[in-house]
Amino acid sequence: MTANKNAETIFVPQCWEDLELTLQKNKLDELRRLNYGKETIALLLHGNAGLGKTALARFLARSLACHGVCESLDDPCGTCSACKLNWTSRRWGDNGVAEIDCTGGTPADVVDRIDAHTKYRSVCGVGKLNKSIVILDEVHRNRGVLSDRLLKMLEEPSGNVFLLVTNKPDVLEEAVIQRCLDYELRKPDLADAQNWLQGVLARNEINASVETIAGLVGESNGIPRLIRSAVRRRMRVGDDGLTTIDLVEEEAQI
Repeated sequence: MTANKNAETIFVPQCWEDLELTLQKNKLDELRRLNYGKETIALLLHGNAGLGKTALARFLARSLACHGVCESLDDPCGTCSACKLNWTSRRWGDNGVAEIDCTGGTPADVVDRIDAHTKYRSVCGVGKLNKSIVILDEVHRNRGVLSDRLLKMLEEPSGNVFLLVTNKPDVLEEAVIQRCLDYELRKPDLADAQNWLQGVLARNEINASVETIAGLVGESNGIPRLIRSAVRRRMRVGDDGLTTIDLVEEEAQI
């Protein structure tokens, strides 16, 4: 396991298959087939807290920003400059992606940030898409001016991609909801969550027993964010350099 692996990075989705835990495969296939870059696309990503809505939005943005991706979405290549960015942060402006927290500032401030990003990217583009990608996190928290101006942006034939992330879609204005394609994340079955966690740990060469994996998933009720936190608290690097996880909770070493 490389030195930069930790409980945050190992759970970053690396391929479309990683997303099947909380979004049905037919919905993922639909996402991959959308006509990106030809018309403005607005996706409403919603579901209960902790299911990976923001992770899904970031993965979509990464797939679109990947220089090896064109009209249809394959797995990110993992080698281009966009793929090598830290996709657990929000600093991707130079690659055409803006992640905006709608809880910060006034609605007018949020709109100004969207305007500045989309106008800049209309010249510079991103990857082969050559359009802006905007993630609006907690979009239900900032309404009024934002809703009115956002609806106008969604209706313009710009070809930009808007990813609206929320756990309260019912708070959004109906006109905004109607303009979006709906993707609801679901809480996984415990068995599915165990298989997913086992795959993540194996891929990252982290040792954990079947009993430990079942215990972590049961303790977290199958919710991905809580599983990640439980793993972070229990990751240990031994004297032999191997990383293991057990059910004894202490301060994590990595």
